[in-house]
Amino acid sequence: TIPYGVLDVSYMFTTSKIEKLPNQLTFPNSILNMEAIIEQCHKIEKLPENFCIPNSVKNPLVCEMFFEACTSLKTIPENFKIPDVATSCYAMFYSCHSLEKLPSSFVFPEQINNMTECFVDCYKLSGTIVFNCNPTKYSSIFAGINKPDLPTLTLTGTSSLLSEFTKYITNRTFNIIPL
Repeated sequence: TIPYGVLDVSYMFTTSKIEKLPNQLTFPNSILNMEAIIEQCHKIEKLPENFCIPNSVKNPLVCEMFFEACTSLKTIPENFKIPDVATSCYAMFYSCHSLEKLPSSFVFPEQINNMTECFVDCYKLSGTIVFNCNPTKYSSIFAGINKPDLPTLTLTGTSSLLSEFTKYITNRTFNIIPL
């Protein structure tokens, strides 16, 4: 457990060879920043169920490169959510080659304005992704996921850009279901 009073845990596990985070790992509400905390942790397949960004975080870029290049990560915890303060998910899941799906409760909220390269090379990704945002930056959002014979990817939510996102998806079956 990280003690109360710690303000910044940014890059705490970045590029480490850690294979598993402890189940009892919790982050106190004193933390103001935890940018890219597990970026490039190539061996982590799963995160503890209680893994989350505390409400005390004040950095609007907290989700940028958060899971970037966690090449073995298969999913994120059901309770993981993007905090209200976040405005960018730039490269959030970039090169998460093993990412199979996002939890049904996971939503990209309306305040997100940058999704550039968010899912680059997440070619195993399937299931449903909920976008309730209309980002102004989203180039290459799904670049590199164009492998044929993969499960269908469904894009849904209140975003008016759902069909725009699909221009990065070729050679793959996808559905668009606006809400």
